Amino acid sequence: AGWKENHATFMSELKNLQASGLTTLGQALRSSFDLLNLNRLISGIDNYGQGRNPFFLEPSILITITDGNKLTSTSGVQEELHLPLNSPLPGSELTKEPFRWDQRLFALVLRLPGLASTEPEQIGSVPTDESAITQMCEPPRTSHPVVRFSCIDCEPMVIDKLPFDKYELEPSPLTQYILERKSPHTCWQVFVTSSGKYNELGYPFGYLKASTTLTCVNLFVMPYNYPVLLPLLGK
Repeated sequence: AGWKENHATFMSELKNLQASGLTTLGQALRSSFDLLNLNRLISGIDNYGQGRNPFFLEPSILITITDGNKLTSTSGVQEELHLPLNSPLPGSELTKEPFRWDQRLFALVLRLPGLASTEPEQIGSVPTDESAITQMCEPPRTSHPVVRFSCIDCEPMVIDKLPFDKYELEPSPLTQYILERKSPHTCWQVFVTSSGKYNELGYPFGYLKASTTLTCVNLFVMPYNYPVLLPLLGK
């Protein structure tokens, strides 16, 4: 049952499910992620080489039901769950994990008896190309964007008619600490590691700032290296 099918078709397919084969849970999960990500690829949510678009999201939930014991396959019984590394989807080699940041997996464990364990499954890897341009042409990224920040007070910068994005951070020890500083007129710059050519941290692409009323903390997304760009545009 695909995205275009109605609820009745889904329920019919669900009732006709039959148990067969072994407990290839890893392959089943990988197939589920591939199905979701194929839809992402067609819809344009997953794009590479164009930066991340935080507003491009497709919240998805996967529910798996298992007995909670050993995993059996044609090669024996495994102690650990392994998601296959290879995928037939085009572009799958550009992401390190089979899942994306807006996907959640929930497991319903029935705790039924299982089988005895044997040696764990051996996972192989695809040999890498040793050419100098490999890292440029094959940029796999993590499912979650990693943002770093500097705890140095800086001046918030905006100029008229230049658009920027603003995202409210969920409450956390970090937001609580920033709010307790009671400094709504200063900000902390944010960075993406290795985004610059000559230093590890690169240049800032925005900043964290408490709201004027000190009720929340916002992430302002600006042009890359905005402290240099904005004064030039304002002249």
